[in-house]
Amino acid sequence: MTVQRVPINPLVKHLHQTPPPVLYHYTSMDVLEKITSTGAIWACDIDFLNDSSEYVNAKAFIKEELEKRTVHDDVLRDLVSSQVGQMYHELDHPDVFVTSFSKDGDSLPQWRGYCPTGLGLAIGFNSWALKVGELELSPAAAFSSKEQPIATSLLQCVYTEKQKLKLIGAHIASYLGVARREAPRGDPFGSGRLLQNLTLFCCPLFKDESFQEEREWRLTVRSLFRDVPDRHFRTGRSMLVPFIKIDVKRNYSLDFIKEVVIGPAPNRDLAYMGVKRLLNARGLSRAEVRSSSIPYRMW
Repeated sequence: MTVQRVPINPLVKHLHQTPPPVLYHYTSMDVLEKITSTGAIWACDIDFLNDSSEYVNAKAFIKEELEKRTVHDDVLRDLVSSQVGQMYHELDHPDVFVTSFSKDGDSLPQWRGYCPTGLGLAIGFNSWALKVGELELSPAAAFSSKEQPIATSLLQCVYTEKQKLKLIGAHIASYLGVARREAPRGDPFGSGRLLQNLTLFCCPLFKDESFQEEREWRLTVRSLFRDVPDRHFRTGRSMLVPFIKIDVKRNYSLDFIKEVVIGPAPNRDLAYMGVKRLLNARGLSRAEVRSSSIPYRMW
């Protein structure tokens, strides 16, 4: 299997969002075994997330904001309305894959929502290992990726209207500037591409305000074409779920995992021993292991 480094999207370079040193992924003990064995994490196709409305709601937010900013310019409004209409109603959007993390390694809502009873844990990843993760591509996909751009970012989700506007305000202003120059010429290719990039960038990060307590960060991989990166499939509750593999061990082999927090469990001492011995066996003895301090019984 070829390992291909994915470049940072220029659209997000100036955001200066510095992730905390450790980001936590809530999951199950069997997933910890797989990750420590392979050094790879999985990023799921955004269309198959639990909240299928995220992408639609983000597009609606962009549409509403652009309508506000073009209400007094008929020529610009017509061009933007046409491009937004195409973006908003486009069903076959470019591929976006995400893996979710939290700043909080011991959260009761997370234990309840994302972990199996008695077998849950939060894997604390080295955020630098996540930032320089590499895609595992097949030879064919690696060849295709040279011509077809793939971009990755590790950014904090936004929940309130104020946060969302702060995140994309500069991008919207840039898009409208290009669209304003192109509108009289009837050649909107440049602005159309900017709007597409804006949509790809912000949609994975926009979440409903009711989810603020999750304090979520997302590792996002975006591809403009459907034949890269290399896809795998797992069985979900009622469907096949596409995902890609991201190698997070290659550049930080000894500490790509910084900590493991064991969730509420009936046998915490044995759970601790099992996790600790697994990490030692996989060359991750420096990782801290602790049990949740939340007095919650799930069994």
